[in-house]
Amino acid sequence: MDDGSICSRCEELCERIARYLEGGDILFAKHTIGTVAEIRLRTDCSVCEFLLKACGRSCPPCLELDHETAIIEIQRNNHGTLYIQEIPQAARPRVYFLPLESSRASVPGRLIKPLCDPSLLCQWIRSCRDWHGPDCYTPGWSELITPLAKVKVRLIDVHQRCLVSAPAACRYIALSYVWGRAKVLQTTRSNVAALCKMNGLDEVLKDIPATIADAIDLVAMIGERYLWVDSLCIVQDDPQEKHNQIANMDAIYGNAVLTINAAAGKDANAGLPGVRPFSRKVEQLVLEYQPGRRLIAAQPILTDIADSSYWNTRAWTYQERFLSKRSFTFTEGHVFFQCQRVLWCEDVAAEEKKIIDYHQMEDYLPIDWSPERNDHMYKLHYALHVHKSTNWVEYLRTVEEYTPRMLSFDSDILAAFAGMSKVLSSMFRSRLLYGLPEALFDCALLWQPAGTLVRRHIPKSTSNLGGVYFPSWSWAGWKGEIVYEDIMPHLKMLSSELVRRTKPLVQWQKQTTDGSLTAPVSSTGKIGQYLLKPFEDKLPEGWHVSSGGMFDIFIGTYYYHDDSPSRFFAIPTPFGTTLEDADDLCWTRIVGKTSSALLQIVPEQDSAMENTQRFSIKDESGLWCGCVWLDGSWNGRTAEMHEFIVLSEGSTPKAEIERFWSTEEWSHVIEEDSTTWYQYFNVLLIEREGAIAFRAGIGKVDKGRWSSLPTTMNEVCLA
Repeated sequence: MDDGSICSRCEELCERIARYLEGGDILFAKHTIGTVAEIRLRTDCSVCEFLLKACGRSCPPCLELDHETAIIEIQRNNHGTLYIQEIPQAARPRVYFLPLESSRASVPGRLIKPLCDPSLLCQWIRSCRDWHGPDCYTPGWSELITPLAKVKVRLIDVHQRCLVSAPAACRYIALSYVWGRAKVLQTTRSNVAALCKMNGLDEVLKDIPATIADAIDLVAMIGERYLWVDSLCIVQDDPQEKHNQIANMDAIYGNAVLTINAAAGKDANAGLPGVRPFSRKVEQLVLEYQPGRRLIAAQPILTDIADSSYWNTRAWTYQERFLSKRSFTFTEGHVFFQCQRVLWCEDVAAEEKKIIDYHQMEDYLPIDWSPERNDHMYKLHYALHVHKSTNWVEYLRTVEEYTPRMLSFDSDILAAFAGMSKVLSSMFRSRLLYGLPEALFDCALLWQPAGTLVRRHIPKSTSNLGGVYFPSWSWAGWKGEIVYEDIMPHLKMLSSELVRRTKPLVQWQKQTTDGSLTAPVSSTGKIGQYLLKPFEDKLPEGWHVSSGGMFDIFIGTYYYHDDSPSRFFAIPTPFGTTLEDADDLCWTRIVGKTSSALLQIVPEQDSAMENTQRFSIKDESGLWCGCVWLDGSWNGRTAEMHEFIVLSEGSTPKAEIERFWSTEEWSHVIEEDSTTWYQYFNVLLIEREGAIAFRAGIGKVDKGRWSSLPTTMNEVCLA
């Protein structure tokens, strides 16, 4: 055991651990160490010290160490891994114990070396290739990715140490990192020729920041040849090339064999810890419970470390992480490998062929693998088996995850989303108009603020509309997090009911900033009506309904088409729709004829959503009509009458309102109404500047109350 004495409780614990790991104590009933207060007093016990350190450094800490009366127990999970549990029980166990020496009773641990082991990284790639096959090389969404052959791409040749044109069908690795405030060497028109000469990068090696230099070395260490890095592989002062490359981020990251995620530090000088000598400090807690027998406290998992990193807060890295088939993620003291099927890490020796999928790892490994604990790509791995409502759910979740992220330049809000936009456009078979899919435009307009938003302003030199570059009706026109309300929020990943229960009422036209050009938004044409019309009674030609399958736990009923019977949809979707390449950035306005009314906005005492200003909507006499979520700050103008316009019609079973929705929000719904469905209009709060209207909030108004109001039909131009 470790130097120093141990208390009687811990001495018994060490003996029990030894018997259990050697197979003598098969069950290992729970072992109580004591309360936090008692453990703190045992200052001379090295095992108690080990336990407190293990709990205190977990991310977030698994135990409320300030809660002196909490009891610490050692327990085992279904597959034999020991872990610390807090009594009263914490949300989930966080600290697992892994034996370093061979054991029949638990997944073995592994000591992390100061330098990452290239052979282990190569083993991860080979095992993924050999065991997972097409699930990782050609996952379900890969058909949506632009082929690299259609994009002219430069790569770094780590053998010749220079830039080269990407060879046909070559394997390459991409880098995802943060520039930050570091001085980053950039390829320009003036130096591109020199950087394309053999050993050209060696001539400027001192100017290459640590993260890029480490990535170049790492690619060579694992036996690969080509690397893509934005600052070097794009001519940064060539506007046309830069635009084309940014527009094809789906091709660059989606076709890479692997992406290196530099999740340590805040700029390009942080490096990849573990690639260079002395670049990382390993702090691994080791307990020698018997002479020659040790166990480690498992490191925090990827989602705890990477998700809280500065790298993961940046808007540009979202699509880079999302679009990658597999990745190495470098954190301050740990390297993770993630693909479509598994997550491997340096301190857990779990590379076994029998563990080839996430659900097989749930109890076997010392990590929580529930869907809510893993990143979007894992969720999509299963979600894309069913193309729910033309992938509406994937869209809303993507936007909700993207909008809280940070940008150095507001004008990049859609550029940093360009790769995702191409994938989503392919999913919808429809263009995105300022981030909103035209095929489901009426649903996409219903985004809500998750907090107080701020209008996204761009210098007047880049805009023809008073300095505002992005329209108010799009989430891209605002800074801050947005959400889409769904019928069952706790199952948002799987629910597509918002699409089913939204009835379009406005024939929207898109219009250029100067009003000179107008074109229909496709949701008001054939595609949108095809998607959104009621189809329960009579399915479109070629479509069939199926139930009783493996996905019914999620969506109940799904549909398939004669042309592709193995693909499942939550809503019948047109086949064969082609997309025209078009630049939609000039369509800043949408125009449509709809009903409008003047109503009061009255503050509510409480809000179901923190940091969101939700107000009641009342008519001139003070009768409740509905509620509204305000996008920006409100200056207390509650005494005024405000204009609302109707966007669409919605309906919800009252049973679901009572079960899933805020009771306060719908406390005014007429109780004596005998109908089982609640009917309402989705409305937009607008503010006018001359003939142009701007979005100020989104809400719902009771359908019956709206019908009793004095309303007018007007053509509205939203910008």
